[in-house]
Amino acid sequence: MSDPRRILVGIFAVVLLATGLVTWNSPQEMVSGVSLRVGIVMAVWWLAYPQLSRVPPWYAAIAGVLFLLVLRWPRMLLLAVPVLVALWLLRPRGAARRER
Repeated sequence: MSDPRRILVGIFAVVLLATGLVTWNSPQEMVSGVSLRVGIVMAVWWLAYPQLSRVPPWYAAIAGVLFLLVLRWPRMLLLAVPVLVALWLLRPRGAARRER
């Protein structure tokens, strides 16, 4: 059986995409644009949910802080990407991987 949170993300994605398509040619252009963009992001999140559930919390926290830094100072991206790659490569491995 699937995770109920994944099902909920999928439902939100479908509702937002439908809202964006229904309001496509209406005076509420901003609602359409926002709904489509957020719906697409949530659909991608729904697809990647099994892999994202295995990301360690410390990695998600560091990625969030780096994301906020890049939003404030865009040139920080030159430092943020190598830091994330290095952290991913140097992450602690499970005992099953060490036995190989």
